Amino acid sequence: MTALVVWLTCALGASAADTYDFTASNLQYVITGTNTAKVVGHVIASPSGGYTIHGTATNSATGTEYRVTEIGKGAFQNCDKITSIVIGENVVTIGENAFAGCSAMARLTIPNTVTNIGSCAFEGCTSLTEVVIPNSVTSLGGLVFYNCSALTSVDLGENCRFKTSSSWSLNIFKGCTSLTDITCRSVEAWEFDEPMFDESTYTTATLYVPTSSVAAYRPPITGTSSQM
Repeated sequence: MTALVVWLTCALGASAADTYDFTASNLQYVITGTNTAKVVGHVIASPSGGYTIHGTATNSATGTEYRVTEIGKGAFQNCDKITSIVIGENVVTIGENAFAGCSAMARLTIPNTVTNIGSCAFEGCTSLTEVVIPNSVTSLGGLVFYNCSALTSVDLGENCRFKTSSSWSLNIFKGCTSLTDITCRSVEAWEFDEPMFDESTYTTATLYVPTSSVAAYRPPITGTSSQM
């Protein structure tokens, strides 16, 4: 297991899409169903500032409105001038490496419609200081927040059950060496068969959990304080 932790890294994802069906609000979309589409890239070569990914997008050529249900693999990878991202309602899936390398992104809003976040989706977002994972999220890929070195606070929704048998994966917060506050809202305690955090986190961070679950959490989380 030690060797796996040492050598596990994020692979490079796709860059902005070469093919797409339409554009709207400076974003590129692929139609995925009768009324659904996914973001696959951006029109501006080097986007900057704050970005909102709306829950709907209209194809101006046809007048058809689509629900935006997915942010594709590598859609904003290495967009190092984006400072904030607001993801709109309707988005269900955030793809692998979707925002990896967005090193200036300091603020992130994930709606309560997202259920799946792919591996390395926010890897290397080194300006991000706080993350809230909504209750809707049931699946996280490995290394989602890998090397988010400025991250100090994470709030994990009710479905954060870190178990080998679940779909929450390995080393989600590996390299997040500044973490001081971890809130977990699941009443079901974690089973740490695989590491979720950087080694230093287990001795420097405070874990906040539901009052009814304090006793259940304490055995696997030695060296931290458990309360909510």
